[in-house]
Amino acid sequence: MSNLEIIENDENEQIEMLQLMIIKFDAFMKKQDEQNERIDDLKKLIDDSNKRFDHIDNRLNHIEKQLIFKNKLNGTE
Repeated sequence: MSNLEIIENDENEQIEMLQLMIIKFDAFMKKQDEQNERIDDLKKLIDDSNKRFDHIDNRLNHIEKQLIFKNKLNGTE
């Protein structure tokens, strides 16, 4: 094998290695994007849950105020 063939062989191996690295990097980035989407979905779910909790908490506070007012009217405070 001549020096030129050795160099060409080495270059081809480097090109193949680079192509493989690009494929692996693309797969990694795709997986990262999917994980980011799942994180965004979880954040939205948490926000929705917090809004529902706040609504329930506000409703309970309103009921408590109504009961306090009713007890004052009935003199059973």
